[in-house]
Amino acid sequence: MNMGTFTTTTGLKHLLFFFLLLTTIACSDDKEPIYEGYGMVQKGSGNAFSILLDNDMLIRPQEGILDLPEGIGDSTRVHPVFTILKEQGQTANVNLMALDSILTLPVIPYSPNLTNTAGNAPVNIHRAWIAHGFLNFELLFVDNNKPHTFCLLQRPEPDDALVFELRHNDYDDENRQANMQIISFRLQSILQKVSKPAEITVYYNTTEITTDSIRITYE
Repeated sequence: MNMGTFTTTTGLKHLLFFFLLLTTIACSDDKEPIYEGYGMVQKGSGNAFSILLDNDMLIRPQEGILDLPEGIGDSTRVHPVFTILKEQGQTANVNLMALDSILTLPVIPYSPNLTNTAGNAPVNIHRAWIAHGFLNFELLFVDNNKPHTFCLLQRPEPDDALVFELRHNDYDDENRQANMQIISFRLQSILQKVSKPAEITVYYNTTEITTDSIRITYE
């Protein structure tokens, strides 16, 4: 089973950059506003690349990071931090200050045999949305220093209803600090088979013995 492993170091970084799709995090009279967002890399010719944000804004690096960091390529889900140099419509030339890849995972067919491995540790879904064929989550949880794993299981449902379980395994880690993780699950092949609008239901544990659910409309 392909599950994403999360470590505390990564989480502390994500705590600095979160909550809104495109958020102003610094603004004053003598400084350019600094923005951040989530998106997908579009590779151009040579070393050139752009990023299509999840709000359909296209940003093109002109200053700062001009070469893709190791491990980031075409169609990689990313979290950019940038200032805008010039903007026209839905396109902007930017100074790309930071670029991190987003943990990207497949959806796993549900099986009772996976229950223990997938875990039932609590998690708080701060935000969930669909973009570019991915189901994306901003997740809040607590940890100490052990690696945690996350996975999304698709339940077999009548009438091909889209029902999933978001699972979190904390491997009995101690609850000492709050952390956040951004995860994108590949839904392209699943979404190609449904008609819009379609409702997606995701169940998750709020404690080890209680569950809750969210509903997202694919339009």
